[in-house]
Amino acid sequence: MEIVDQKTFMELLEAFEFNANLHNAKLIVKASSGQMDVWVYDNTAHNVTFQRGVSPELLNYFDTYSPFNILNYITGEKEGRDVLSKEWREYFLTKAIYKYLVPDIDFLYRHYCSRLLARFLGSNFKNLTFAVPRLTVFEIERRGKLGYDEEGGDLNRRLSLYAMNEISFLKSSTNFMMLPSLDASLIAGFAENPDERSTAMWIRKEIQDAMGRVKSKTIEFREDTVVYLTTDPINAFAVEVEGLTAYYFGKKVKNLKTIENVGHKQLFEIILDSSAVFGETRLDFTAGGEVFKSYVIEEFSESQALTGSNLNSIKMIEIEAGH
Repeated sequence: MEIVDQKTFMELLEAFEFNANLHNAKLIVKASSGQMDVWVYDNTAHNVTFQRGVSPELLNYFDTYSPFNILNYITGEKEGRDVLSKEWREYFLTKAIYKYLVPDIDFLYRHYCSRLLARFLGSNFKNLTFAVPRLTVFEIERRGKLGYDEEGGDLNRRLSLYAMNEISFLKSSTNFMMLPSLDASLIAGFAENPDERSTAMWIRKEIQDAMGRVKSKTIEFREDTVVYLTTDPINAFAVEVEGLTAYYFGKKVKNLKTIENVGHKQLFEIILDSSAVFGETRLDFTAGGEVFKSYVIEEFSESQALTGSNLNSIKMIEIEAGH
């Protein structure tokens, strides 16, 4: 077993590309999980293409790798802004500074904070204030304990661990806070209705109940300073109806299967995310149609999700030829 960090992986990939070039061949990396082909990376086209067997639900966890496909809609605005447009970064910051940004559950599961906002806002990201509802943490914990899923193995557990790590990322990278302790009746109501369809409603109620109860010397937690971050248009609409501001991140193309302009660093991140979404993943490095190196990438684990640990390493085990 070998622990490989991002720098080591990039060096390994560069060596493989060099060897492929010596034989006038392009480097192809094929990822698979069990009997399912997951994606193929082409180092000449610089893209990752997801294969036919990957469900649209699982593709959602790789949205942020195609930022050109994402539009940001803000309450009161008629049109969305392309997150790659020149004006989006400055516009978003003017709307987000001196606000409490409250990410919904899917926003955390799909890593929009670390993979999208942190990347495109740069050093300004650390100046933002994030507030996470306690019911959000309870729900992530609940989903993580749902048990074995026949189709995805411990998919729920892996994704919940990864979502918790996203919260840890916010704690270490931004002005972060948890909402105040919950009222007993709110906890009881949430516990009596363990249904994902009603979770967003209970979380919005917690946000409303926190108005005026957050202790802060800089920003008062009130309706005009709370911003809800979501990838769900219905959730965004419900937030707006209840008098809060929603920042909705939608997609131009619903199920985009090809990630373009993939560099070595990004490929490493895709492999890391694949270990969370698909579990144990096999990588076959091929040149000229022949496999010359194969590795097993261990699935995302509890040790990687411990608070304070970083996600800049993967466990790679080389597979002997013929296996």
